[in-house]
Amino acid sequence: MVMDYNEIVLKFGLKVKFEREKKGLSQSELADIAGLNTNSIGKIERAEVTPNLKTVHAIANALQIPVEELVNPIKIDL
Repeated sequence: MVMDYNEIVLKFGLKVKFEREKKGLSQSELADIAGLNTNSIGKIERAEVTPNLKTVHAIANALQIPVEELVNPIKIDL
């Protein structure tokens, strides 16, 4: 399956939001756990920015899920 870049960024943001809400975390709480800025989490969830791999890794660790689960577009069917 070939996805458009913008679709991947959008689905990634939705996946982060879904997993964050599933864990009962606010954007601020996720940001604190991941060592990131709260504004960055919001921008990622709204697909306004594309996170680098270090940020993806930090978010996955904070959510306690494998990076592969967070970034696999096939599993991002919300």
